[in-house]
Amino acid sequence: TVGIGSLLGAINFMVTTQNMRSTAVTLDQISMFVWTSYLTSFLLVLSVPVL
Repeated sequence: TVGIGSLLGAINFMVTTQNMRSTAVTLDQISMFVWTSYLTSFLLVLSVPVL
């Protein structure tokens, strides 16, 4: 159950990052915190189903 929660939380953060940014802000203008959180979420999505 912890794995499912982590997976859904990571997907939620990735979708929110993509959908809630302004159209004037390109991906190279996003702050480093958002990039690292997005990367961490992406790695969780890749690794949790294997566990």
